[in-house]
Amino acid sequence: MIQSPALQVVDLCKNFGALRVTQEVSFHLPVGHRRALIGPNGAGKTSLIHQITGVLRPSSGTVSLEGTNIVRHSIQQRVRQGLVRTFQINSLFPDLTVIDNVRLAALAARGLHRSFGLTVDHRSLIAVEIERLLSTLGLVELGTVKVSHLAYGKRRLVEIALALALKPKVLLLDEPAAGLSRQEISVLVRVLRALPKHIAVLIVEHDMELVFEYAESISVLVQGRLLRTGTVDEVRSDREVRDVYLGRRHV
Repeated sequence: MIQSPALQVVDLCKNFGALRVTQEVSFHLPVGHRRALIGPNGAGKTSLIHQITGVLRPSSGTVSLEGTNIVRHSIQQRVRQGLVRTFQINSLFPDLTVIDNVRLAALAARGLHRSFGLTVDHRSLIAVEIERLLSTLGLVELGTVKVSHLAYGKRRLVEIALALALKPKVLLLDEPAAGLSRQEISVLVRVLRALPKHIAVLIVEHDMELVFEYAESISVLVQGRLLRTGTVDEVRSDREVRDVYLGRRHV
């Protein structure tokens, strides 16, 4: 039996009047694949991600998750089905601790809004899951610290912990390296490499060192259209991609 792609986008278009921000964008993301989406500012990357996640309704085209067309599903429905996104500007609860933030996401993944009424076994399972996530991300010692007291780089890691607690099948990372130091980016790459192998990852990023180090393939978006999709080496050596985005320093 042929396995459906984790995520498939077909002929996605979005128009705001005469302005076409995405134009017939098509690609598929296999289960467990790691792909980067790159392109110059104003290329339409954010609009494309908004359409995939349900923030924007496309003018035409389809978005499918494991073979199911989700283009009419709400953001919340998509999250429950396994399509999870982190944001360029993190959206945590600053007055709650790291553990409490992750617990809320773990409860949401189970269709719950609070832990009141859970059995002892369920509480224990959630506690183990939170401990595992914090350990993976190097956040165990910060579990009882309020998010508002964390450095920016640590907040980005907490946001990834929340996303993983939602049990994604497809994880969309929106500029996770923005505002991080090189040392923090090295930690981020290590964390990304440790993500479960069954999760497909689409990372929107301008830091090309991170992209070249982490991605298995790259899609290049220019003026709302996919200019090229290929392996890192193929995209890196493509003359047109270099001319419109990469420049000579990334050759």
